[in-house]
Amino acid sequence: MPERATSRRVTERTRPVVSVPPSGPRTEIPGDVKMVAVSFSSVPADERVTLVLRAGLSLTGFVLQWRHVVDASNPEPQWTSYFTFGREEAIGEGTAVLVSSGSPEDAPDREPGSVQRFVAEDAATATVHFPDDGSGVERRLLDGAGVVVHQREFQADGGSSQQIETRLIRKLDGTALFLFLPPDSGSSPPAGMRIVLTFMRNLGVSSTEPVLGQAGSETPEVALLNFKLS
Repeated sequence: MPERATSRRVTERTRPVVSVPPSGPRTEIPGDVKMVAVSFSSVPADERVTLVLRAGLSLTGFVLQWRHVVDASNPEPQWTSYFTFGREEAIGEGTAVLVSSGSPEDAPDREPGSVQRFVAEDAATATVHFPDDGSGVERRLLDGAGVVVHQREFQADGGSSQQIETRLIRKLDGTALFLFLPPDSGSSPPAGMRIVLTFMRNLGVSSTEPVLGQAGSETPEVALLNFKLS
């Protein structure tokens, strides 16, 4: 049946990775703007923060701030401003806003459905802001009145979580998935979990599946889910 075949192709294109973060994830509900990702890098152009608008609005006067992750040795790290939005036109709901530590002259190609903003005016003044020790950062977004719209921690890739073996079964209609964890009577259940789903638009030259795209882009789509277990 066509529905079954379509679901099978979607499942083959979707590559899940399930892991246990080192601490229970913070799951504060965001306001009209949600911070969804932070890219860590030693190159300013590749260090960025990704926001997604949950409602159409102007970001005029919004401020992105960051600080070191709270720990026993630094229980009250200071907040540092990362980027302040100037005069902005209204941006549509669902648009991704990528704020890069680099400059417009070294920017990557803009992905469909996104807009770009830059911390540096030119490549000569661009610098890396976030720590490179793998400790991650805590970020918050303030609106023009100084009210926190969203706040959460982000861990650097690699060493930030422990991958675990799981079974993932997708419903045939593509509306849900079932995650089965392996039994482990020797340890207590984790406080939270992280699932990264990567949807491959292009499966490579060895595949007979068609190449998919969005406005000419074949870049994989990535969805990251953090949730607590109770």
